[in-house]
Amino acid sequence: MLNKLNSQHKLNSNYIPPKNSYETQFGIGHFAGIVYYETKGFLEKNRDTLHGDIIQLVHSSKNKFIKQIFQADVAMGAETRKRSPTLSSQFKRSLDLLMRTLSVCQPFFVRCIKPNEYKKSMVEYY
Repeated sequence: MLNKLNSQHKLNSNYIPPKNSYETQFGIGHFAGIVYYETKGFLEKNRDTLHGDIIQLVHSSKNKFIKQIFQADVAMGAETRKRSPTLSSQFKRSLDLLMRTLSVCQPFFVRCIKPNEYKKSMVEYY
């Protein structure tokens, strides 16, 4: 993977190649600074799992091309669903929890219709 990155992006100013042939990291210059990525296990950590419905849909497809493309995913079937959740599914779960928490709250607002001339709290103005 690292060799391919080096050959494909060596001319890109945002790509930082490894310092030597023993390094397993590469860097990307982002707007906030350089971020280094470790290539060991990179593909496994960043591979998204397919939802069970999609696997069933592909499995039931009559299109040979579609079946061939997703052959490995269909073969893994149940194993794919047991993998760790993707970042997007964790984010969705977190948002669902936040929305449930907010829906049981009783928010209230205090509005100041006419502030005092000093715009300070605890100062009465008549």
